[in-house]
Amino acid sequence: MPHSDQAIASGHRSRLRQRFAADPAALSHVELLELILTFAVPRLDVAPQAGALFDRFGSPAGVLAASYSELLEIAGIGEQTALFL
Repeated sequence: MPHSDQAIASGHRSRLRQRFAADPAALSHVELLELILTFAVPRLDVAPQAGALFDRFGSPAGVLAASYSELLEIAGIGEQTALFL
């Protein structure tokens, strides 16, 4: 039986959380941003947004220091996610 996109995303999110819990340093900066985004964006693949945020701001710290308006300039980052970050 094929997996749904939602089930695949859920499994990926679970693996990210497990890897972070075991060793936070094991995640790349983009994976760390992806993990953070999973708390603001339910049930969607957030890897493209994580990559775009990293490309624009250079690090997780840079993303968290970005202004609300700067975050909204990133494709796929809406008001709720920008507020969360």
